[in-house]
Amino acid sequence: QVGALSALVLVFAALGVDSIAPLGTARLPDAGVVDALPALPPPEGGYSYTLVDVPGLPLAITRRGARLAASSAMLTFTVLQSANLWLSTTPPEAVAAAIRWYLAPLRLVGAPVDELALTLLLSLRFVALVFQEARNLAMAVLARGLDWRTLGTAGAADVAGGALGRLADNLFAASEQVAQAMVARGYRSPQTQTLYLDLDEVLEREERKAGHLATNALAVVAFGALAWGVHEIGVRFD
Repeated sequence: QVGALSALVLVFAALGVDSIAPLGTARLPDAGVVDALPALPPPEGGYSYTLVDVPGLPLAITRRGARLAASSAMLTFTVLQSANLWLSTTPPEAVAAAIRWYLAPLRLVGAPVDELALTLLLSLRFVALVFQEARNLAMAVLARGLDWRTLGTAGAADVAGGALGRLADNLFAASEQVAQAMVARGYRSPQTQTLYLDLDEVLEREERKAGHLATNALAVVAFGALAWGVHEIGVRFD
Protein backbone atom coordinates (compact mmCIF):
# COMPACT_ATOMS: atom_id res chain seq x y z
CA GLN A 1 0.00 0.00 0.00
CA VAL A 2 2.80 2.41 0.85
CA GLY A 3 4.60 1.38 -2.33
CA ALA A 4 1.46 1.96 -4.41
CA LEU A 5 0.98 5.40 -2.89
CA SER A 6 4.63 6.27 -3.54
CA ALA A 7 4.25 5.07 -7.14
CA LEU A 8 1.23 7.35 -7.61
CA VAL A 9 3.20 10.28 -6.19
CA LEU A 10 6.05 9.44 -8.59
CA VAL A 11 3.80 9.31 -11.67
CA PHE A 12 1.74 12.42 -10.91
CA ALA A 13 4.76 14.47 -9.90
CA ALA A 14 6.72 13.45 -12.99
CA LEU A 15 3.84 14.24 -15.38
CA GLY A 16 2.44 17.29 -13.63
CA VAL A 17 5.48 19.48 -13.04
CA ASP A 18 6.11 20.93 -16.51
CA SER A 19 3.09 19.61 -18.42
CA ILE A 20 0.82 22.52 -17.49
CA ALA A 21 1.68 25.73 -19.29
CA PRO A 22 2.39 28.64 -16.93
CA LEU A 23 -0.08 31.51 -16.82
CA GLY A 24 1.20 34.73 -18.33
CA THR A 25 2.80 36.00 -21.49
CA ALA A 26 6.19 34.68 -22.51
CA ARG A 27 8.83 37.39 -22.91
CA LEU A 28 9.91 36.56 -26.44
CA PRO A 29 10.88 38.88 -29.30
CA ASP A 30 8.84 39.24 -32.44
CA ALA A 31 8.77 36.40 -34.94
CA GLY A 32 10.74 38.42 -37.49
CA VAL A 33 13.56 39.04 -35.05
CA VAL A 34 13.72 35.36 -34.15
CA ASP A 35 13.84 34.30 -37.82
CA ALA A 36 16.71 36.69 -38.50
CA LEU A 37 18.89 35.14 -35.81
CA PRO A 38 21.41 32.48 -36.84
CA ALA A 39 20.59 28.89 -36.01
CA LEU A 40 21.97 27.66 -32.72
CA PRO A 41 24.42 24.75 -32.83
CA PRO A 42 23.12 21.42 -31.52
CA PRO A 43 23.94 20.77 -27.86
CA GLU A 44 26.96 18.63 -27.15
CA GLY A 45 26.50 15.30 -25.45
CA GLY A 46 22.87 14.92 -26.52
CA TYR A 47 21.47 17.00 -23.65
CA SER A 48 17.70 17.36 -23.65
CA TYR A 49 15.56 18.97 -20.97
CA THR A 50 12.54 16.89 -21.99
CA LEU A 51 13.06 13.19 -21.31
CA VAL A 52 9.77 11.68 -22.51
CA ASP A 53 6.90 13.12 -24.55
CA VAL A 54 3.51 11.43 -24.18
CA PRO A 55 2.09 11.09 -27.73
CA GLY A 56 -1.32 12.61 -28.25
CA LEU A 57 -1.41 14.30 -24.85
CA PRO A 58 0.02 17.59 -23.55
CA LEU A 59 2.14 15.67 -21.05
CA ALA A 60 5.89 15.38 -20.80
CA ILE A 61 8.48 14.15 -18.32
CA THR A 62 11.28 16.65 -17.91
CA ARG A 63 14.49 16.53 -15.93
CA ARG A 64 13.03 18.79 -13.27
CA GLY A 65 9.88 16.68 -13.06
CA ALA A 66 11.83 13.43 -12.81
CA ARG A 67 14.06 14.83 -10.06
CA LEU A 68 11.11 16.17 -8.07
CA ALA A 69 9.13 12.95 -8.57
CA ALA A 70 12.00 10.76 -7.36
CA SER A 71 12.55 12.92 -4.27
CA SER A 72 8.82 13.09 -3.44
CA ALA A 73 8.29 9.34 -3.86
CA MET A 74 11.36 8.50 -1.75
CA LEU A 75 10.33 10.86 1.04
CA THR A 76 6.72 9.61 1.00
CA PHE A 77 7.80 5.98 1.21
CA THR A 78 10.40 6.70 3.92
CA VAL A 79 8.07 8.72 6.15
CA LEU A 80 5.08 6.37 5.96
CA GLN A 81 7.06 3.14 6.15
CA SER A 82 9.21 4.37 9.05
CA ALA A 83 6.08 5.42 10.94
CA ASN A 84 4.50 1.98 10.44
CA LEU A 85 7.74 0.24 11.41
CA TRP A 86 8.08 2.38 14.53
CA LEU A 87 4.54 1.66 15.68
CA SER A 88 4.93 -2.06 14.96
CA THR A 89 8.15 -2.49 16.96
CA THR A 90 7.70 0.01 19.82
CA PRO A 91 5.25 -0.18 22.75
CA PRO A 92 2.67 2.65 22.85
CA GLU A 93 3.91 3.94 26.21
CA ALA A 94 7.46 4.14 24.85
CA VAL A 95 6.22 6.04 21.79
CA ALA A 96 4.36 8.53 23.98
CA ALA A 97 7.37 8.94 26.27
CA ALA A 98 9.72 9.47 23.32
CA ILE A 99 7.48 12.11 21.75
CA ARG A 100 7.19 13.99 25.05
CA TRP A 101 10.96 13.79 25.52
CA TYR A 102 11.71 15.21 22.09
CA LEU A 103 9.15 18.01 22.48
CA ALA A 104 10.19 18.89 26.04
CA PRO A 105 12.39 21.89 24.98
CA LEU A 106 9.30 23.57 23.54
CA ARG A 107 8.02 24.09 27.09
CA LEU A 108 10.49 26.98 27.36
CA VAL A 109 8.48 28.96 24.81
CA GLY A 110 5.12 28.02 26.34
CA ALA A 111 4.14 25.39 23.78
CA PRO A 112 1.50 22.83 24.87
CA VAL A 113 3.80 19.83 24.76
CA ASP A 114 1.25 17.37 26.14
CA GLU A 115 -1.36 18.35 23.55
CA LEU A 116 1.20 18.17 20.75
CA ALA A 117 2.40 14.75 21.90
CA LEU A 118 -1.17 13.43 22.03
CA THR A 119 -1.93 14.84 18.57
CA LEU A 120 1.20 13.31 17.05
CA LEU A 121 0.56 9.94 18.68
CA LEU A 122 -3.03 9.81 17.43
CA SER A 123 -1.90 10.92 13.97
CA LEU A 124 0.69 8.16 13.77
CA ARG A 125 -1.87 5.60 14.88
CA PHE A 126 -4.38 6.94 12.38
CA VAL A 127 -2.01 6.46 9.44
CA ALA A 128 -2.11 2.68 9.84
CA LEU A 129 -5.90 2.84 10.23
CA VAL A 130 -6.24 4.73 6.94
CA PHE A 131 -4.25 2.10 5.05
CA GLN A 132 -6.22 -0.71 6.69
CA GLU A 133 -9.58 0.84 5.78
CA ALA A 134 -8.40 1.51 2.22
CA ARG A 135 -7.27 -2.11 1.88
CA ASN A 136 -10.57 -3.46 3.21
CA LEU A 137 -12.52 -1.23 0.85
CA ALA A 138 -10.39 -2.25 -2.13
CA MET A 139 -10.88 -5.93 -1.30
CA ALA A 140 -14.64 -5.35 -1.07
CA VAL A 141 -14.69 -3.71 -4.51
CA LEU A 142 -12.61 -6.54 -6.01
CA ALA A 143 -14.89 -9.15 -4.43
CA ARG A 144 -17.85 -7.75 -6.37
CA GLY A 145 -16.18 -8.75 -9.64
CA LEU A 146 -17.08 -5.57 -11.50
CA ASP A 147 -16.45 -5.46 -15.23
CA TRP A 148 -14.73 -2.10 -15.58
CA ARG A 149 -14.89 -2.21 -19.38
CA THR A 150 -18.67 -2.34 -19.46
CA LEU A 151 -18.98 0.36 -16.81
CA GLY A 152 -17.24 2.95 -18.92
CA THR A 153 -15.68 6.16 -17.71
CA ALA A 154 -18.82 7.49 -16.05
CA GLY A 155 -19.55 4.20 -14.28
CA ALA A 156 -15.96 3.82 -13.08
CA ALA A 157 -15.98 7.39 -11.78
CA ASP A 158 -19.27 6.70 -9.98
CA VAL A 159 -17.85 3.57 -8.33
CA ALA A 160 -14.64 5.38 -7.36
CA GLY A 161 -16.61 8.29 -5.90
CA GLY A 162 -18.78 5.93 -3.88
CA ALA A 163 -15.71 4.09 -2.62
CA LEU A 164 -14.03 7.33 -1.54
CA GLY A 165 -17.20 8.45 0.22
CA ARG A 166 -17.42 5.11 2.00
CA LEU A 167 -13.76 5.41 3.02
CA ALA A 168 -14.38 8.87 4.48
CA ASP A 169 -17.41 7.59 6.42
CA ASN A 170 -15.40 4.68 7.85
CA LEU A 171 -12.56 6.97 8.90
CA PHE A 172 -14.91 9.43 10.60
CA ALA A 173 -16.63 6.54 12.38
CA ALA A 174 -13.27 5.18 13.54
CA SER A 175 -12.19 8.59 14.86
CA GLU A 176 -15.49 8.91 16.72
CA GLN A 177 -14.94 5.50 18.30
CA VAL A 178 -11.45 6.54 19.41
CA ALA A 179 -12.85 9.72 20.98
CA GLN A 180 -15.60 7.78 22.79
CA ALA A 181 -13.06 5.25 24.06
CA MET A 182 -10.88 8.04 25.48
CA VAL A 183 -13.85 9.68 27.20
CA ALA A 184 -15.04 6.33 28.59
CA ARG A 185 -11.60 5.81 30.15
CA GLY A 186 -11.84 9.12 31.96
CA TYR A 187 -9.58 11.17 29.71
CA ARG A 188 -10.40 14.87 29.77
CA SER A 189 -7.18 16.77 29.06
CA PRO A 190 -3.42 16.23 29.42
CA GLN A 191 -3.39 18.52 32.47
CA THR A 192 -5.76 16.23 34.38
CA GLN A 193 -4.10 13.01 33.24
CA THR A 194 -1.96 11.03 35.68
CA LEU A 195 0.96 9.26 34.05
CA TYR A 196 1.91 5.98 35.75
CA LEU A 197 5.06 5.78 33.70
CA ASP A 198 8.60 6.80 34.48
CA LEU A 199 10.27 8.23 31.39
CA ASP A 200 13.76 7.41 32.63
CA GLU A 201 12.72 3.82 33.28
CA VAL A 202 11.33 3.47 29.77
CA LEU A 203 14.45 4.92 28.20
CA GLU A 204 16.73 2.70 30.29
CA ARG A 205 14.72 -0.36 29.34
CA GLU A 206 15.02 0.52 25.67
CA GLU A 207 18.75 1.07 26.03
CA ARG A 208 19.21 -2.35 27.62
CA LYS A 209 17.71 -4.17 24.68
CA ALA A 210 20.18 -6.31 22.82
CA GLY A 211 21.36 -4.71 19.63
CA HIS A 212 19.67 -1.39 20.35
CA LEU A 213 22.67 0.73 19.44
CA ALA A 214 23.47 -1.43 16.43
CA THR A 215 19.91 -1.10 15.17
CA ASN A 216 19.97 2.67 15.52
CA ALA A 217 23.32 2.87 13.74
CA LEU A 218 22.02 0.68 10.93
CA ALA A 219 18.92 2.87 10.59
CA VAL A 220 21.04 6.02 10.41
CA VAL A 221 23.32 4.47 7.77
CA ALA A 222 20.33 3.27 5.73
CA PHE A 223 18.68 6.69 5.85
CA GLY A 224 21.97 8.34 4.86
CA ALA A 225 22.34 5.96 1.93
CA LEU A 226 18.78 6.71 0.85
CA ALA A 227 19.37 10.46 1.03
CA TRP A 228 22.63 10.09 -0.91
CA GLY A 229 20.87 8.03 -3.58
CA VAL A 230 18.14 10.65 -4.02
CA HIS A 231 20.83 13.35 -4.26
CA GLU A 232 22.73 11.38 -6.91
CA ILE A 233 19.54 10.91 -8.92
CA GLY A 234 18.98 14.66 -8.87
CA VAL A 235 22.57 15.34 -9.93
CA ARG A 236 22.32 12.93 -12.86
CA PHE A 237 19.08 14.46 -14.04
CA ASP A 238 20.72 17.88 -13.94
